[in-house]
Amino acid sequence: MLENKAGILFESKNALEKALVCAQQKKTSLVVKKTNGKVWVVDFLLTVRVHESIESFLHTYSVNKILTTPDNAPTSLGSLILAAGTLKEAIKEIRLAQWTASKLCLTEISDYLADIQISLQMVSRAILESRKTPIKKTSSVHPFCSLCWRLKNEYAQLNYSEGENSSTRYCLEHHSTYNYHQYNVAKGALIAAAKNRNSSLDQELLIRIHEKSINLKPTEHLLYQLSMSFADKPATKDLQKLKKDVLKWQDRATQVLELIKNNYPITSKLINNVKPAEYPSWGDWFIEIIKSLDSSLADHESWKIAQSAKNAKIAKIAKIAKIAKIAKIAKNAKIAKIAKIAKIAKIAKNSKNAKNSTCNNSQKTSEPPLYDNSLTGWPVLKTICHRHEAFKIVHMKNRPRGPKKGVVKKNTNLRSQLTKAVQLRAQEKKKIVWSHIAKELKVSPQRIHVLAKEMGLK
Repeated sequence: MLENKAGILFESKNALEKALVCAQQKKTSLVVKKTNGKVWVVDFLLTVRVHESIESFLHTYSVNKILTTPDNAPTSLGSLILAAGTLKEAIKEIRLAQWTASKLCLTEISDYLADIQISLQMVSRAILESRKTPIKKTSSVHPFCSLCWRLKNEYAQLNYSEGENSSTRYCLEHHSTYNYHQYNVAKGALIAAAKNRNSSLDQELLIRIHEKSINLKPTEHLLYQLSMSFADKPATKDLQKLKKDVLKWQDRATQVLELIKNNYPITSKLINNVKPAEYPSWGDWFIEIIKSLDSSLADHESWKIAQSAKNAKIAKIAKIAKIAKIAKIAKNAKIAKIAKIAKIAKIAKNSKNAKNSTCNNSQKTSEPPLYDNSLTGWPVLKTICHRHEAFKIVHMKNRPRGPKKGVVKKNTNLRSQLTKAVQLRAQEKKKIVWSHIAKELKVSPQRIHVLAKEMGLK
């Protein structure tokens, strides 16, 4: 019977916790290979003993030649990593040994080796954890996908695989895991367009995007900045019109449509038919604009959830404010005289009646600022149209495939051989059969036809 079967995971966990504490105290990371200024994790794992039967099993069946020598028989988890050379090799070795044990029907040894494998994977995770650098959360800087105009897919309520595909960087369409192909296409198109524009600012951003340094902004913020640059900002005179007060939301919507028409022609064609007069409120018209820009309706769902999330937040804040107000009144009432208490009660009753009457007219009072607020107001709609226009411009640009002309050197040897073969047949007054020449030169007939045409031999 294996004595230490259940305990090896516990011992490994304890050893790794001590190693992580040591790394945190020294403000450094864990390493497998001994390095100055780093915490050597193997030193902590030398105390995690491996059962003798595992030593003899690895000595007999190990693929790694080092482990088969008696001097290097692994007596602990640390010595196993040292004998294998690297953590990756140690995991590979144990996996193969476990497979061999299961084939030989050695159940106890196979289970013990499985625990060793888990312990080694714990080592790998501990090393990664020690390397983590705490950074400030920047996901709330902008609500849009870094590659297009859609909202980021950061709401777990969205029913895509039960919220597993939520992202604080990209929309579902450009999700770097869920929709990897579309993510690569959009990112590649953006970078190719920036390279072809050949601007010094673009080149600086591209260098920063490819640079893996924690001192720089995260890649998604740089991509966001780069994508915005492909559409011009609206003219100042157009923006000045939108800063003036209007009585009806339809007037503001008409101004927004005019601004989009003057500055974003591609986007304007898609939303021209969305007439403000056909919708009961700014919110309905705003959502219809979103639908017109995205046929998949995924962005429409995101906006609905974002709106409900904001409403819930506002309700929570209002509830807290109400509780605070009641507490304040209660405190004042305790100190005040009976007459003052009666007066406060009367005021409270009147305020309650006033509140009820205000609720009945809530649509009239809340509608005017709706087109200027931060979530679905005209500044947000302007940004959406700006990003949509930039996205379309990027994807309209041609992306030449393959190497640039002149980069690949011509096969001068093949060309000279072809010229000689044609000249020889001309001297001997033989008919030129290109397939025969191709066979002589050991290339395809198609290649010979292309070269002959290019060289003017046909």
